[in-house]
Amino acid sequence: MPEAIMAKRKSATPRKPPVTTTAKSVAFRVSADYAEWLERASSFDRSSVSAFLDRAVATYAKTIGFESPPERT
Repeated sequence: MPEAIMAKRKSATPRKPPVTTTAKSVAFRVSADYAEWLERASSFDRSSVSAFLDRAVATYAKTIGFESPPERT
């Protein structure tokens, strides 16, 4: 009886540790209209888009009963 042909097992290669950086960023896709609206809203608030979004997210988290965020930097 012929022997069954089996796939060879790949040698175990060690996984590379995840890359860590000192600065992390978050990005998300928006339409051009939304991006323009976000720029105008943050400008109206006299802040950067980053600061505007930071406060908006912290405020929303508070309204749903979630914990306060840690300091950004």
